[in-house]
Amino acid sequence: MLVLFPTEDMMPNSSLAHYLALAMRSCGDASSAYGIDEGGLNLERVILWLQSAQAAGKPVAVLGASYSWVHLMDALQERGMTFALPPGSRFLDTGGFKGQSRDIPMPMFYEGLSRTFGVPSHQCVNMYGMTELSTQWYDAGNAELPSIKRGPHWIRWRLMDPVSGRDVPNGQEGIVVHC
Repeated sequence: MLVLFPTEDMMPNSSLAHYLALAMRSCGDASSAYGIDEGGLNLERVILWLQSAQAAGKPVAVLGASYSWVHLMDALQERGMTFALPPGSRFLDTGGFKGQSRDIPMPMFYEGLSRTFGVPSHQCVNMYGMTELSTQWYDAGNAELPSIKRGPHWIRWRLMDPVSGRDVPNGQEGIVVHC
């Protein structure tokens, strides 16, 4: 597993840093690495990791902020580098571009990932999650864009009054809360 986001130590108040660290601890192995360090994108480390993953022939997972993917694709394009990661490899992007990179329409973004890394678009998953939602929403795949988002089975909905925080009776207006 390769994570294209800062570590928890670098961003101790980031829910995404925590989420990705948890994913690495739970699903990574000894070859797992972070591609971002105190200096930003560590391109040389990422290239070595990608070359090693390509040579090993076993599927890999690469997870990161959408804008990190843009910086990586741009840097690899400047060097004329592409990869053919093993079949079954999966990508996760999240967080959007946040003004940290240029915005790319989603069809072009996933086309760029496929062209650069050899991973088909349907193996790329976007997670939409905000602390305010108290949960995450994941792509059901990118065979069609915009993709359909699905939430985990534990999501519950409430309609509440934004001022009092109390549930509103049926038929009254309120705000939707995803729990």
